[in-house]
Amino acid sequence: MHWDEYETALACVLSRRQSGDIVIICADTNASIGRGCLGAGQNADYGAVGPHGINFLNDSGRRLRSFMELHDLAALSSFFKKPFNGTWLHPCSKLQKQLDHIMISRCDVKRFTDAGACCGQLIDSDHSAVFCKLRFTFATDVVASLGRSDASAVSYSTLAKAVEKTAAETLPKLERPAPLWFAAKEGVMRAHIVNRNATFSAHQRQPRGDGGHLLPLDIERRAHACSSMI
Repeated sequence: MHWDEYETALACVLSRRQSGDIVIICADTNASIGRGCLGAGQNADYGAVGPHGINFLNDSGRRLRSFMELHDLAALSSFFKKPFNGTWLHPCSKLQKQLDHIMISRCDVKRFTDAGACCGQLIDSDHSAVFCKLRFTFATDVVASLGRSDASAVSYSTLAKAVEKTAAETLPKLERPAPLWFAAKEGVMRAHIVNRNATFSAHQRQPRGDGGHLLPLDIERRAHACSSMI
């Protein structure tokens, strides 16, 4: 699907928002959105993009920022200072890019206590996962849907199991088939991917400066080794 179609479909969904709805959109957008540049101080109104993240903006990022501004959305992780921000390593420049974002309604930023890129890869992907922490109170209808008569009986583990069950029912059951070029070199490629993930995770635990800076040399060598086999 082309971005124009995604944009139209997402705008249609957003148009059906009702009062009290909490919108959370997680997406690999291939968009570097930079940092916000308006306002000053802790309570500044930065609009769609906050003051944190990798300070780089590409054409896709400009378009995404325009879309967020038009629909009163905000890139959540840009409002929380983190030791690292990159979610993908460019195979040629070896620079980290912040391409994966969580978008929410701008008025709901205060509901979240944390957001950013996870340390390392949680799945077999060259992108890091992103996360957020939402603060909320149990509504009567939520408690009822979990089969409980009162909110005090609902524990974190009960809620976590409900979320896990929903995710298991929603996510695809089968892995995507590997392309032929990968299958031909899978044994070698898997070893390089494991090394890449381990080194990337180690770097994120002890990052060097801004998330957009060059990664250590061993990552560069391993990334080159992987790309040379493609």
